[in-house]
Amino acid sequence: MRKGERKISQGVLINTNNKIKEYNVAQKAGLIALQTLVGFSRYQEKLKRSNFENGENGEKIYSQKISTVTHGVNIKTLQMIENLGYIKIDSIQPEMKQNLLDKMRGEMPKEKRGLLLLEKIVFRKYDDFKNIVLATIKRDKDSLEKMKKTMQKVTFRLTDKQIDFEELYKKSGNLDEVENKNEKRALTRLAIVFDNKQGILATKVDITKDRFGRNQIHYSAKEPFGKRMERSIEDTKATFFERLKRGVKTRGIEQDAFTQMEKHQKEIEKGEENEISSDL
Repeated sequence: MRKGERKISQGVLINTNNKIKEYNVAQKAGLIALQTLVGFSRYQEKLKRSNFENGENGEKIYSQKISTVTHGVNIKTLQMIENLGYIKIDSIQPEMKQNLLDKMRGEMPKEKRGLLLLEKIVFRKYDDFKNIVLATIKRDKDSLEKMKKTMQKVTFRLTDKQIDFEELYKKSGNLDEVENKNEKRALTRLAIVFDNKQGILATKVDITKDRFGRNQIHYSAKEPFGKRMERSIEDTKATFFERLKRGVKTRGIEQDAFTQMEKHQKEIEKGEENEISSDL
């Protein structure tokens, strides 16, 4: 494992832009979060033999530091992933820059700010893009400066907690049963990914395994992840009830399940009657 800090880019959507042209803004945001999670799950495999320290909840926190320069909603997503226990954020601070001329003048580094042109194109914020172009043509530096976003450097480390997409999807469908407040908050925030009706996994893409057994996003799946999950659950239920109808073997004796359930219920009722009689 390489030493030092590994830097990753947040511009992952650009690589798949031809596959997501028909996606709306929420679906694109969901896809960014999903790509992040899938990427983390794949990188976990490379870290299994790396140095680590023990976390508060008994999980391993790998020593390899990872950093990304990002902003706004992407930082919130990373914080929610931390709440789920998959990463440990070490720091969030403004990204600083200093060019050669600044160094020669003895000036201090300045906060890095950006217009995020690429994101405005991907997320179809054409009015914002138009305003930037017009301000650039007019050389309106004040307007351009107001439209810039301060970029933040997020440094974090992965844990060894397995990212189980099926488990996350099921929990999102039953949020009332999630007791951990941080986990519940994170799943609510990541509804753009895991919501069982409108999330990106329910409507657009599937998660499959590559030939090495690693998670990968299937952008052209015949049915999305959510539909496949529902079908799997229904198939399991159908198989279970079919076995009940045909009877099950208990202690080597062929017994009809429904008959046994009825017999058991009568025994319970009889016992209750005996208890009432004894109380009288």
